[in-house]
Amino acid sequence: MGQTAMNVVSTGLMIAGAVVTGGMGAALIAAGVAVQFAASQMYKPKPPGMGRDQSERKQLLRSSTAPETVIVGHTVVSGLLFFAEEEQGEQEEHEKITLAIALAGHPIERIGRIWLGDDPLESFGTVDKVTKVPLAGEIKTPVPVVEVELHNGRTDPDPFMLANCPSWKPDMVGRDMAWLRVTLIFDPEKFPYGLPNIKCEVWGKKLYDPRTRQTRWSDNGALVILDYYRSYLQVPDADIDWVAFKRAADICEENIDTADGGREPRYTLSGAYELDESPAGLLDAMHRCLSADPTYMAGQHGILVGAYYGPAVQEIHENQIIDTVTLTPEVGLKEATNAIYGTFVDAEQIYTKTDFTPVIQADWIAEDGLEIKEDIDFRFVTSPYQAQRLARQHLRRKRAGRRAQLKMNLDGYAYRPGQVVRLNLPTLGILCS
Repeated sequence: MGQTAMNVVSTGLMIAGAVVTGGMGAALIAAGVAVQFAASQMYKPKPPGMGRDQSERKQLLRSSTAPETVIVGHTVVSGLLFFAEEEQGEQEEHEKITLAIALAGHPIERIGRIWLGDDPLESFGTVDKVTKVPLAGEIKTPVPVVEVELHNGRTDPDPFMLANCPSWKPDMVGRDMAWLRVTLIFDPEKFPYGLPNIKCEVWGKKLYDPRTRQTRWSDNGALVILDYYRSYLQVPDADIDWVAFKRAADICEENIDTADGGREPRYTLSGAYELDESPAGLLDAMHRCLSADPTYMAGQHGILVGAYYGPAVQEIHENQIIDTVTLTPEVGLKEATNAIYGTFVDAEQIYTKTDFTPVIQADWIAEDGLEIKEDIDFRFVTSPYQAQRLARQHLRRKRAGRRAQLKMNLDGYAYRPGQVVRLNLPTLGILCS
């Protein structure tokens, strides 16, 4: 799996010069170092991912071949119904059914609100369970219509399931996963359409933080990506650029002022994904939600999140270049964009996928003669303000279309991916200001 990770990440080097206004490129090593400014591949339309849509994740799944699910951050999901059994014996009314629903293939932090259909768990109340007792007649006992119990990383079988479900065997543990035991009392008034859809609010996986060397719940975007590398792509710790991830985690936690007068972390990731998703597509979706790029330098995987890293302090000169310089003065109309539309998962609407307010640059539309829009799906973003910040950054990075591609001698090793440098090529009229 480590090789898989190597195949799906790239590196970047940012260059600033007199005619270069912004963008991102890739550093390649081959008989020296080739530096490409704002690589065109970055701005090509992304193919749709293979993951399920958020609306599908909130529906109870019934499948015998479902892949393992990972939940990160804070979201609302349903799960996989992997066991169901009715109460034994003959009941005239209020018959029970017990369900087992897998939420994630790992322990989680906790659960919160629970809904059956569109109704909260608390609204179902109790019913009177009637028990016939010889010589005493009928005894009515109030019992809850719905009982829910979270099993989080169990190491032994659930005693309730063993006592009440004959089909539940001692080797059915649900080890190292999060699952719900849900017991329903059938009531035609409360469940007129049969078994309801069950979904719940989840605080997901605990993540390792290299800054504190502790594992705790977090929705820090950089830590979510780090966990994917280490836990599921099996990248060895020796192949992780820890300095880059620590720096990125600090940036993700910076507080940003929002339009409503509040404050929120700069970049968070919340949602769920399956382990059968394409690593390339999944990493692309995660990095997109941080305005970030993966880096791979000196055999180590890192990350560069969208932020200001200070002015350029190093320069690239003509005597360091060993081949032809290719310049692209501006982005072509086919790749141009002056308006960003898209979707995110709105936490205020019980984590429902919805549109964010589009980012439209009116002066660019006037310059281009028409609106050229691009649609983006921020599947791991739950804040409308973060979605708009990301859209605005993407629009401006894409608009800064001047690109320079060149090969360097061994001096190129002194420039790290993502570094801002100054380009000084007097022969081509490119001078450092």
